[in-house]
Amino acid sequence: MDNREEFAQWLDDKLHQKGLKRAEFARLTGISAPQITRILKREQRAGPGSIKAIAKFLEVDEESLYKLAGYRTVRIKKIDEEVIALYDKINEETWSAVQQLMDERAKKHAYNHPRAVRSRYILSGLLKCGECGAPMVGRVLKRERYPDYLSYGCTGRANVERTCRASLIRKELIEQRVIQAVRDRILVPAELDAAYRLARQVVSSGDTSRQAELQRAKGELTDLEKSIARLILAIRDAGHSAALLAELAALEEQQRQAEERLAKLEAARPRELPEMDMDKVIETIREKLSSAIPSDISQVLRGFLISVFARKSRGKELTGEIIYRLPALGLPDQFVIPL
Repeated sequence: MDNREEFAQWLDDKLHQKGLKRAEFARLTGISAPQITRILKREQRAGPGSIKAIAKFLEVDEESLYKLAGYRTVRIKKIDEEVIALYDKINEETWSAVQQLMDERAKKHAYNHPRAVRSRYILSGLLKCGECGAPMVGRVLKRERYPDYLSYGCTGRANVERTCRASLIRKELIEQRVIQAVRDRILVPAELDAAYRLARQVVSSGDTSRQAELQRAKGELTDLEKSIARLILAIRDAGHSAALLAELAALEEQQRQAEERLAKLEAARPRELPEMDMDKVIETIREKLSSAIPSDISQVLRGFLISVFARKSRGKELTGEIIYRLPALGLPDQFVIPL
């Protein structure tokens, strides 16, 4: 049974008794102001999350609120007991194994988790709150007479304690600003060309180091072979003593290990970076950024961006920073530009 009428009247009376306005009540409970409005206008039934927050703030019995809203609290309590019983069956070993598996998957996907790439929120996993540093996630505000309001909101704002007071940022605004920054500040031929030349130098110097190690390994192997040859002559002259045979066995083991190291160094030939027409590369990337397919845009952004920090107070300009790297170069350098 849906008792939204009685519940709304009860809540309205409570607000009047405490002298609270809807916006203030929403801030104190962690429930969104539009949701409070819909509950008070009888347009929406209070959900379990709202009931729990209201009961905690007003210091009333939670079960009585469920009944007032028309919920069958006996059934809810039974479900809670079943869930608790299920959790009790999960031992610590199983829990640790699941957590390890999830961590491995997160590391494997790194910046390019499939769910983040497929999302219509192309900054999912990249956008962070400029006020508190917490992740910002996509939000949808349903409106009957107008298109849905799409935005990004700080996760610190969504919890009951409301540890962050950052405003929502309109999805179209922040996404277009980031795309424009990538176009104007990162996809610059001179910048990318210089970075690519640096990458080729890194690869080349890596091969120079390998060549030096090869020479050292070959020299070590030659010395061992000479030592073994001298020891064999000594054994022929002095006879098969236990000490000489043990020394020979040790030298032969060192020779085997040196041969293995040499074989690995010879097999580890570095990849060579070819010459590239950077203007053509940038043109291809810009075409992807102009695509109407969110996943295409998302993949391009994740090739460059590490994090985007954004903040926007009511009535003020959007500000922030973009932290990015140069893709596929394997360089540790990070760069920062204003949003």
